[in-house]
Amino acid sequence: MPVLIERYALVITCRNIRDLYPGGWERFQFDISAHRWCSDGHLVCLSFTDPGQMFAFRDDCEDTVSHAGLRGAPRRDPCRLEMHPFDHLRGPILPCRFLGFRVLRLDASPALVSVAWLKSPRQRTTHVTRIARGEFAAPQGWQFEGSVSEAGQLIRRGWNALAPGH
Repeated sequence: MPVLIERYALVITCRNIRDLYPGGWERFQFDISAHRWCSDGHLVCLSFTDPGQMFAFRDDCEDTVSHAGLRGAPRRDPCRLEMHPFDHLRGPILPCRFLGFRVLRLDASPALVSVAWLKSPRQRTTHVTRIARGEFAAPQGWQFEGSVSEAGQLIRRGWNALAPGH
């Protein structure tokens, strides 16, 4: 199931949170309680209002793991926790071979939402152009009406939902 991407977002694999984050899933949930987030059981998506907040949070998480001495990974290895930054207009900010991204039409309307998902090993791209409410994970209480997606930021910037390569 895809996860909703709004504004700036970090997408993290649940497996790595359980395996690498000190205190596992329970501690991670506590540490992100002040943030808007969602999960599909495979990925967690945390939303931020600006990229500075997003990268600061990522650095804090990386420092937490480094100080715990887990796996001996170098301090600035961005794939250690598989925390990948996204912009809801452009997709992944850094290349990521195992996450897909696409801007899709919501239901049968012209409304657009951005989603990311965990690719299967053989998946190269998707030809899906629409998604229904309930077919993607969104933060608790999220509704399209009143959301960043509904505010028209995707449309105002001239985003083409069916552009190849997304």
